[in-house]
Amino acid sequence: MFNKAAVAALTTALFFRAYAIDAEITVDLQTRYQSVDGFGCSQAFQRAEDIFGKYGLSPKNQNYVLDLMYSEESGAGFTILCNGIGSTLARRLASRIIHGIITTAANSPYLNRREHEAFLISTLMHGLHLDI
Repeated sequence: MFNKAAVAALTTALFFRAYAIDAEITVDLQTRYQSVDGFGCSQAFQRAEDIFGKYGLSPKNQNYVLDLMYSEESGAGFTILCNGIGSTLARRLASRIIHGIITTAANSPYLNRREHEAFLISTLMHGLHLDI
């Protein structure tokens, strides 16, 4: 019988030794290169349905999954959520049509900025009225 730890060590030595390099890494905690707003995930493209019972999750398990994702005490502590508006095929199709109209208007040389903004607002309001 093989010793799993020995096999893992041998595999690591054989396959990763060729890639080993000598490097020196210095971390300067006094220098700030960027600030991070938070970390998160996407529930767009029907991913929210996975959490909210698509596969028969009970309310208790739905809360458990949400805690795993967003709780700072018992989970990953995500603070950002990316989500699509609408979750059915009809809504996706309608939102693509709206997006196409907006993209076309954005690239139009015939609309000045004020006209462009008014067009976008009316288009978005129409989209919201359609419950997209």
